[in-house]
Amino acid sequence: AHCEVAPLAKIPQLAERICNQYGGGPLLISGDARLANVGITAHLQHTFPTHCWDSSGGEENLRRAAEANIGVVYAEYGLCETGGVVLFSSELQGRAISLLPTTTVFVIYKSRLLYGVTQLAHVLRQRVQEGESLPSCINLIAGPSSTADIELIKVVGVHGPLNAVYLMIEDC
Repeated sequence: AHCEVAPLAKIPQLAERICNQYGGGPLLISGDARLANVGITAHLQHTFPTHCWDSSGGEENLRRAAEANIGVVYAEYGLCETGGVVLFSSELQGRAISLLPTTTVFVIYKSRLLYGVTQLAHVLRQRVQEGESLPSCINLIAGPSSTADIELIKVVGVHGPLNAVYLMIEDC
């Protein structure tokens, strides 16, 4: 895993540099408005061959995810204990964006870092108690998958990205 931290004003250019470092396009970017609001979506669209996840895209979204070199998603929370992130799936941010491309860039605000899963459970419980509904799928991602199931030979990246890049927006 690789982590970069920068103030909001430098995030679009840093996202470009990271994407270049990991081989460039094609990119698949979440349709989450928060990525557009920080300038990432438009900047990357002008720099690389890019598609945005389309809520009406169906199988086309999956095809684009499989063809993408880099997926760019918004992470709700970061988990310091595991070095992972928490993703909420939605019609604008399907799970395939973070699972099928070789590299995934997780964009997260520094203020959204939690110590671990216990704190995450507390935050999610609080949100439900306040009347907020949670998404149908919450993914906790802590880096590339690995297994040694086949003849005890370790294999990394069986499913999910081989490269996890955390692009942290410094806001605290």
